Amino acid sequence: MRLRSAAALLFALAMLPRVVAVLYVDADPVLSERVLAPDSRSMYLPMAANVVSGVGYHVQVDPTAPLTIPPAYPAWLATLSQVLGREPSPLLIGLLNAVLRAFGVVILLLLAEGIVPRPAAVAAALLYALDPWEAFWTPYVLKESVAVPLLLLAVRAARAAHQAPRPATAATAGFVAATATLAWFGNGVVALWALAGLTRATRARAMTPRGPVLAFVAAAAAVFLPWCAHVAVAVPQESWRHVPDRVLLRFAGRPFVPEARTSGYPPDTDPKVFRPTRTSKRGQPPNPPPSTLLGRLPRNLAAAFVNLWRPAHAGSAPTTLLLFGLPYVVFMGFSLAGLLLAWRERLGLGGLPSLLVAMTVVLLLVTGGVRQRQYLTPLLAVPAGLALARLADLRAVRRVV
Repeated sequence: MRLRSAAALLFALAMLPRVVAVLYVDADPVLSERVLAPDSRSMYLPMAANVVSGVGYHVQVDPTAPLTIPPAYPAWLATLSQVLGREPSPLLIGLLNAVLRAFGVVILLLLAEGIVPRPAAVAAALLYALDPWEAFWTPYVLKESVAVPLLLLAVRAARAAHQAPRPATAATAGFVAATATLAWFGNGVVALWALAGLTRATRARAMTPRGPVLAFVAAAAAVFLPWCAHVAVAVPQESWRHVPDRVLLRFAGRPFVPEARTSGYPPDTDPKVFRPTRTSKRGQPPNPPPSTLLGRLPRNLAAAFVNLWRPAHAGSAPTTLLLFGLPYVVFMGFSLAGLLLAWRERLGLGGLPSLLVAMTVVLLLVTGGVRQRQYLTPLLAVPAGLALARLADLRAVRRVV
């Protein structure tokens, strides 16, 4: 099958379950009230409204929001509002999410086609297109609908730069990687991974890495530095001294509890809520000292690891475990088999294993949860597609014999 035909079919196939999920949730009066995640309701939508009104990337309830809220998703919502002349409805956002996520399937096909044989690449995209969790998240107003396709596009551009390390390809990779980082700051791992791979690729070809590396850095800086300049001006000076405490609370202040909310945050915990002083104005107990917070870090990382890789949210109904948990277990079985197969045959998988490890570490530090697994699922689909294609080949050989 031609790559263009496969991409068109996979796009249509990916759209079907995602659109059905959006329409189903919109028709249910209870579910339709839940599509606004807490961070979207409290941060992204208000920030988008402020952008439209001319106030800028600010949220009144949190003066340090520009430090933690990536600007790409509010900009996307603000653009929709300006085009429509009003705030977009959750139904429209969900349908556009379906389109963006279906494009993510096509980008994954193009990425995987340069790493594994085409049958395995098609299998990887097929697994991702039919992933029930992808359909589940589509109706929600979440930044992942923008950040994950940009992540895949950044990895695809980085792979192109690694295979042909020239200033033009490097600049494209730097531009896309920086844009993806502005959709979710954790995507900055892709920029570092791309830069390291670009340096290795130039040296392997006995080239001087100066030209491609400088092009990559310059393009990334052209995208990211304006945002850094805005943050330096937008965040009040008195708030900067609280940033170290906020980071420590963000990484080590979470309780050891199973993740059970669709927002991706553990119950009774919202990393956007921060008490900047050690004495609360509401009479609440002071924040624990840094030594206590650091002592919690190991068990919090263990909880985040469990929450990140569990088949479904804690306390899920048997129907949820059947519809979402069981396909996830099967998917992970193929993925682990593909990683083992690639290790035994020294395939390398285009450096994806190292990127998976780095992004997993970032997710464990930031939050860890079923929602955050969206950043890893398409990358894990590549080894899963490899294992599925090998299994199909083995079955074909047995039928011939």
